[in-house]
Amino acid sequence: MNSRFHNRTRIRGSVLLPLQTRVSTVRNLTILLVVLAVSRLLARGQASVQLSETLHISDELEVNVKKAPNFEGSTIQLRITAPDGSTVQYGVDLKPSVLVYQIPFKVPPAGTGGLWTVSDLVFNSGGDAKQVALPFKKYTFRVLPKEGLEFPASADIGVNPSQVQLLRTEAIHLQERIRGIKNAILAQRNESALIGQLKASLKEAIAALLDTETRFQLLATEPKQKEVAQIFFNDLRISYDGVVRELDLPRKAISSRAAVLIKVSSPSDEGSGHYPQVSQGVLRVFEQNEAAYMAVADARELTFNLDVSSIPPTATVYYKRRGDDFKKNPDVTDCSLRALPYAIWIIRIEEKGYKPEEVEHDPFREPNHVIKIALSK
Repeated sequence: MNSRFHNRTRIRGSVLLPLQTRVSTVRNLTILLVVLAVSRLLARGQASVQLSETLHISDELEVNVKKAPNFEGSTIQLRITAPDGSTVQYGVDLKPSVLVYQIPFKVPPAGTGGLWTVSDLVFNSGGDAKQVALPFKKYTFRVLPKEGLEFPASADIGVNPSQVQLLRTEAIHLQERIRGIKNAILAQRNESALIGQLKASLKEAIAALLDTETRFQLLATEPKQKEVAQIFFNDLRISYDGVVRELDLPRKAISSRAAVLIKVSSPSDEGSGHYPQVSQGVLRVFEQNEAAYMAVADARELTFNLDVSSIPPTATVYYKRRGDDFKKNPDVTDCSLRALPYAIWIIRIEEKGYKPEEVEHDPFREPNHVIKIALSK
């Protein structure tokens, strides 16, 4: 064996053990590459790849070509396949009269553990003009994965200055609409006429929401931001659609359902109680829309982290948005639900021997993003 190559251990990391070493002691591992044809560029003959008994996460493979090409620009490409089907590819430029080459070899630091295979060896005459797959005996080795690797658990989706300005401007417009609605409510004594005015205001607001979303998306700079922004605007649309349905219900049902909406929204406008019950839901959804725009503009993010704790701890956490199914969080309490899109979330806590509890978190009105739940038996 080439001792110069065998002693090359530049980078410490996961050790790659050829399977042959598990059967017997092997001092010289040589893969014979039978070159059938290289379009007159390489003659009939053999090439070989030298592998030391212990490869490290960063090393080199030695390739011996039986006969070198007589021109510049050709390459040999080596492809290695991981257990999950992903591949890494390495290559080297061939030169006239040179028979031995060192191909850099590096398993990704987070490479999948298990059996890896030298799966392809391809000769390229240059510029992809001619490619020939060289038959060879497949070589398999085992990768011992690195332990203790840490990966990002989440990533905040930022909002650029143009989007911030758009949301702030639209929040001001919403404030003006809210004042107009309040004046109209106080001036209108006929309930049926009032409901008609409220429906017209909602229709205009929904159209404005769609226009704002369209302009916001045009200002987006990456696909992921568009995806999260869609969730943000869809959640606001759910609130508007719910209030529109409420206004179509009989009068008693409107009062009952509006009371629930008021409780959920945690109104900050103490004077809102002076307005007729039928208008409460409409005012709340406009105020929520304004608060949502300002919350995202102030945070300059489309996502937030929600800390969830319970008494007793180690309870199972489920979460969802309105209209969706619950998802189970992998961590029990106390935990953090990371990178949630700005929207209203419903959190459910379950612990054996206790009654399950559900709570709604409105990130636009509860900026601390903390939920604490005491379970009862």
